[in-house]
Amino acid sequence: MEMVAYPDLIGTMVKFWDSDNMVFRFGEVEMTPTIEEILASYESVSMCNKRRFKPDTDLLFPKTWDFAEIREKLSLVKADWMDRMPGPNIPLRKFYYRFGRARAYEKFKEEFVSEEKWKETRPLAFVICLLGTMVFPQGPNYTIHPNVVMVTHAIFYGVGYGSAIKYYTLAPMILADIYRALDKCQSGERFFQGCNLILQWWMMRHLIKAHEPTEPDPLERPNRLESHDWWVQRNHFNRVGGQEFWYPRLQGLRDENVQWSIQCLVVTKQMVIRAEKTPYLIFAGLRGTRPYAPGRVLRQLGGKQEIPQISDMKKFVTDHENGRVSFAEDIRRAWKTRRILGEPVPNRFRPECSKDHKEWLKKSLAGTIELGPNVPNVIADVGAKHQIRLHRLQERFDKNELDHQHRHSEDAKIIAQLKKELRRAKQCMSELDEEPDNACQNWIIAWSNRFSRLKGSDIKKGLGWLEITYGRTDMLCGKRSALPRGPDLVKDQDELRVCYHPLRGITLFVLCFVIYFPNSFPQFYV
Repeated sequence: MEMVAYPDLIGTMVKFWDSDNMVFRFGEVEMTPTIEEILASYESVSMCNKRRFKPDTDLLFPKTWDFAEIREKLSLVKADWMDRMPGPNIPLRKFYYRFGRARAYEKFKEEFVSEEKWKETRPLAFVICLLGTMVFPQGPNYTIHPNVVMVTHAIFYGVGYGSAIKYYTLAPMILADIYRALDKCQSGERFFQGCNLILQWWMMRHLIKAHEPTEPDPLERPNRLESHDWWVQRNHFNRVGGQEFWYPRLQGLRDENVQWSIQCLVVTKQMVIRAEKTPYLIFAGLRGTRPYAPGRVLRQLGGKQEIPQISDMKKFVTDHENGRVSFAEDIRRAWKTRRILGEPVPNRFRPECSKDHKEWLKKSLAGTIELGPNVPNVIADVGAKHQIRLHRLQERFDKNELDHQHRHSEDAKIIAQLKKELRRAKQCMSELDEEPDNACQNWIIAWSNRFSRLKGSDIKKGLGWLEITYGRTDMLCGKRSALPRGPDLVKDQDELRVCYHPLRGITLFVLCFVIYFPNSFPQFYV
């Protein structure tokens, strides 16, 4: 295959896996491997390339064969080295000793039916070792699961149903095993066992953006896995970075950094996106079942991304018990009622995404939105739409409430300031009311004390002093009338004027007294 493994990339990707929704959540995007992308990776490999025109539309369920059936399919007369193993596992090394070496038949010829059958079985044995080592998880002590023998035999020779023979694709099974391996690693398993190279191929295809992508030729299928390292080197992709290199880049992944629809994918109208009554499908892997929800990543399939329909899928996350596939009837029913993509977008390399989906995804990644209910026959999640509308209304209400509180606090400050100024004005008014009375009393006392000392020669000075005093009183009344008017100030001003009238009367009385009785007016000093 000539592929260099990058375990640091796979180890970093595991940290972003969402096991509830079966998607990777990198930064601001959601992504997941799809069956069409997996087919694009391995269909170009020689044997799979020959079978791509014959696969049946049904799903292949793994079946555990006993040792007698395995011996029959491998043309073995006896196989004590398999029977002695605890559990249904096949030792890889002993399997290689009998089929991998060119002169193995001469050493173990008593175990085979004939040399012709041995030569005919060697390609099948090689693929069993390849799938059991690099694609499907190994058992303890480097053993191959017997289900791999059944699956490989179905790829080579098909499955006979009476007179008909059906050929199956491995994509749903590989996808289920990738999901299972991601779940196991996230829960604490140390090693990623299950299609890690295909997962690595898929991730790099989406991380490297093509400058001028073109549609592939559907008749030309170059070996994508064999040419993968050359393609990575040509695009100057970092191949030596560890987890400290990958984590910030995956954590900050944005829409514009992703090649949403990979260039080698052949987009058709027959791409499966959901079941009829559920927004997901269920696939049976080699060792367990996993749900599959491509409606969350329609952009990867060349479709327009809308708000996905969400439903609880946890009950379909199972491991096979004693070789028995759980929920087999549910898997068949969902697959028979599957829905297809329909018409793809005009340019899949510039994927369309609705604004509602961006808003929904932002809320979902922040953990502030609840998952919507399952609405049959509707791809868009109506519940999620209402929740987004509710969030928008709540945000608008909170904003208006803050503005109202801010305005209320500002108004309270202004009212307090006005009250303070009003109290100060009232205090000034009271001081103005008291000042003329005190001045008048002081003035009368002063006159009464100085009448006895006033002489005739000082009458003119007294008249001048009275005129000045009278002028000051008028000036004071003028200032008082120039004050700002208001409901309270008008009343106070009128009262003040009433107080000023006696002052004027006293002044005129004294003036007349001085004029008519100049000799009796005492002298005083101003």
